[in-house]
Amino acid sequence: MFESGFDKFWTAYPKTPRKGAKSECQKKWVKFYCETQADQIIKHIEWMKTTEQWLKSNGAFIPAPLVYLN
Repeated sequence: MFESGFDKFWTAYPKTPRKGAKSECQKKWVKFYCETQADQIIKHIEWMKTTEQWLKSNGAFIPAPLVYLN
């Protein structure tokens, strides 16, 4: 089964109370041609998950995925 870049992005994004608006995120993904940079975006998310900003206060400062894509 083929997994799109967006599906990989959604899976990689940390589970937080702000994780929502999946359909809106998918629209932004298409609008910004993110599929062409999916690997880089996912690598960036994996790196951000190790940063102090995203680890602080048990992930309280992780932005919503829609904010990240914007």
